[in-house]
Amino acid sequence: AFYAAVSESALKSGARVYIASGATGGFDVLRTTALMGQAYSGTEARFFNEKGPNALRGTAVYEDSLQHESKVVFQGTAREAIAMFPTKVNVTVAASRASVGPQNLHVTMQSTPGFVGDTQKVEIRNEQVRAVVDVYSETAEIAGWSAVAVLRNIVSPIVF
Repeated sequence: AFYAAVSESALKSGARVYIASGATGGFDVLRTTALMGQAYSGTEARFFNEKGPNALRGTAVYEDSLQHESKVVFQGTAREAIAMFPTKVNVTVAASRASVGPQNLHVTMQSTPGFVGDTQKVEIRNEQVRAVVDVYSETAEIAGWSAVAVLRNIVSPIVF
């Protein structure tokens, strides 16, 4: 709903909204592959997120056993992940919007004992293309630098 409201507001006002890729990347290839899929037999996209158990404290899936055993704690769509982990899946949300949408992006979240940081892996495929964006980040610093990259693109005569 928020995405739709922002999009409608931008259209009415003539504004542009720039979305940084944050802790993952490859939004250009995600969007391109999804677009190609519209011309062919469709596009499938999957998102894998690995976190340490402490990153899941305070969520419905956290249990003490996660401190000692690896476990897939969620499988479903990005829309379902957003509802279950509203403050833990910002990259998932952005990747879904850049590709097949929250209702079509299949998400798996794994908790691994002792794991520090985040792994964000997006795989997208259509009849002709298979692309994988796989980023491990020890800290959230990459998200800040992603915003810097967007700002540089806004003022640059050549945009990557």
